[in-house]
Amino acid sequence: MRLSLKLGDPLGLPAAPQPAVAAPASVSASAPAAKLVLQLRPAPELALLLATLHGLAIFCAWVSLEGIPLALVSVATVASGACTAADAWLALPGSVLRLELDQDGRVHWDARSGAQGSGWLGQQAVVWPWLVVLRIMGKPRSRWLVLGQRSADPQALRALRVRLRWGGRPGNVRKEEKASAAR
Repeated sequence: MRLSLKLGDPLGLPAAPQPAVAAPASVSASAPAAKLVLQLRPAPELALLLATLHGLAIFCAWVSLEGIPLALVSVATVASGACTAADAWLALPGSVLRLELDQDGRVHWDARSGAQGSGWLGQQAVVWPWLVVLRIMGKPRSRWLVLGQRSADPQALRALRVRLRWGGRPGNVRKEEKASAAR
């Protein structure tokens, strides 16, 4: 007897189109993809999480500050929370809609405004199953990109997490390579 369990979307959101990891036809299935392409989509859970964290920051300021410092910290925190939540919804002109990572660590992106940019994948990245925070070093400034579970296709996000954790960043040395170098 075989049991199967099909889990639906708990929020009842429609399924998003399935962008994916794009690999050139010349690359075999066993070889790592030369390019990783993520088509980003709005992430309401991430927006709610970011807004909640900013709300907690305002509460901490309210408990510990008073007067002008409280007003300044509150205004800055509200502005930061509004911008990060709007960015998670992909509502800002500078919000990244498409992200492409080359094998050498080069990153290209398309913004909502139609602008395109490129840079290098930074060394700082937070990689968890439910959250990815990565730094893109570009000109004239660097930028941080926060991705939640629903920010892109699950397979594409998994490929991104694998690339960030175990390879694909310049200067990233695997544990096996460190061990063999130490011998």
